[in-house]
Parts: sequence; structure tokens; C-alpha cells
Amino acid sequence: MDLSYSSPLRPNVNLTPPYFHIFDDRSTDILGPNRSDRVIVEIDTFPFAHEEPLGSRPPTSDDVQINNGGTLLRGDLLLLESTPQPPFNDTIISNSFYGRQFNSFNDAKVHPQSGAIFFTDTTYGFENGFRPAPLIPSQVYRFDVDTGEVRVVADGLLQGIAFSPDGSTELYGVYPTLPATMYTFINRRVFAFIDSGVPGGSALDTQGNLYVGCGDGTEIFNPNGTLLGKVFLGFGSANMVFAGANRLLILADTKIFLPEIAAEGVNLNF
Repeated sequence: MDLSYSSPLRPNVNLTPPYFHIFDDRSTDILGPNRSDRVIVEIDTFPFAHEEPLGSRPPTSDDVQINNGGTLLRGDLLLLESTPQPPFNDTIISNSFYGRQFNSFNDAKVHPQSGAIFFTDTTYGFENGFRPAPLIPSQVYRFDVDTGEVRVVADGLLQGIAFSPDGSTELYGVYPTLPATMYTFINRRVFAFIDSGVPGGSALDTQGNLYVGCGDGTEIFNPNGTLLGKVFLGFGSANMVFAGANRLLILADTKIFLPEIAAEGVNLNF
């Protein structure tokens, strides 16, 4: 018996990725009868599709390069903050916690009720040799756009931030060791087990189902944390976003996949 947890829940099917793997019949309502998945962009020589699936243009400033996360904010594109209209002015709205530089921004979402930005800050940059040694721990922050107030709301939780449609539940990913677990911010309750790799970026549909980038593609959980199915790629996906009705864009470093399914994403523009 393998007790190392190194073997994920790989489907025992003779199919060539990408394909949909169903663990629970409820996923058929999410995927729909006419589901499909295909690669729409591929550049093998450069990881152009690592993160930040919301960009509508190439970066025009040295401040914005290979963004690691993004969302919408009051009609603008939030990377640091970037206005997706000419003349493409990029404005830094926060880069330190009371004088201490953040380590490596990882993911960000706007709370649907308060309008505050919640973001995760990790040590990835230092670990990969392009950021200095951390001055503060890996933490989750809340930033008030109107007042500039920033405060710590959780520690040790690294990525995959998301909100339920009504804003009542916050979800984060954490991976001090493998395998990895998704937690809710409220009482740090275990939400779900991630069997392959670590949880990355995430998206929610209008029914509250959570889509999470993992080591073998994208896993789909219902609001209670039950694994319903996978968009199985055979390798990791870092982030995803709903792009209009019934279309889910999945970013996988050198490829962008487009699953066309029945589910619709929640509005992210608060």
C-alpha cells in the first residue's frame, strides 16, 4: 500500500487529456451535455499563462510584468492597479506593510459586500531567486481602497483566495506540506483535500461551486467541499477565470484551455 500520498486520484481511463472526469453525478449539471475542452493559445517557449487571467493587453510599464494574480476593481484591472483603457496608466496602490516591503503578492479578490481587497503575500519570489529575503511572514491581508488601511487577517494561508457569491465564506489554500488542504478563513475550517499538487488560483460559479487549479488540472468542488469532478489536463494549472457565459479559461503556463460548460461565473467587478 502506498502511504506516501505521492499518487494522486488519477482517473483509470484510457483517454488523452484534456478531458472531464466525473466523480459525482451532480457534476453533470455543472458541465452540461455539450461540454468541450480545447487549447486556444499555446507558446511552448514562454510561460505566458502562469497566472493573472484578467489581462486585456500586454503590460506597458516595468511595474507590471508576468502578473501573479489579478481581479477587477471598480471597472479597473487590479494587478497592482492597472486601468485597461488608453493611455494604460499603471498606479501602485500598495507595496508595503507599514514600511516593510511585501514579499510576493500571490492572489487577490475584492469582497462583494465591503469592496475591500483581500490578498495573499508569500515567499515565492525569494524561494525562486528574484526577491530579497522576507521581512514579514506569509500572510493574508485586507486593504481598504478608500482609506488605505491595510491589516493582517490570517497567517500561514498562502494562495487560492476566493469568496462565496454572498461574501459570507472566504476560502484559501495552504500547503506547509504535501498533500495540501483548502481552508475557510472563518475558524480555519478544512474545506477540501487537494490530492494532486497544491491549490492555486480559484474561481466560483453562480451556484457556489469552487474551481481550483491543482497539479493535474482543475478540480471542481461543491459548496460543502465535495469533489465533483476534474478538468483533467495531465499537468498543473495555476489559475482560471470565467470569460462570459459558459466559458472557463484555464491558465497552464504555456497553454490556455477553454472548457465550454453549463456553469456561469460570479460577477467579479465590485
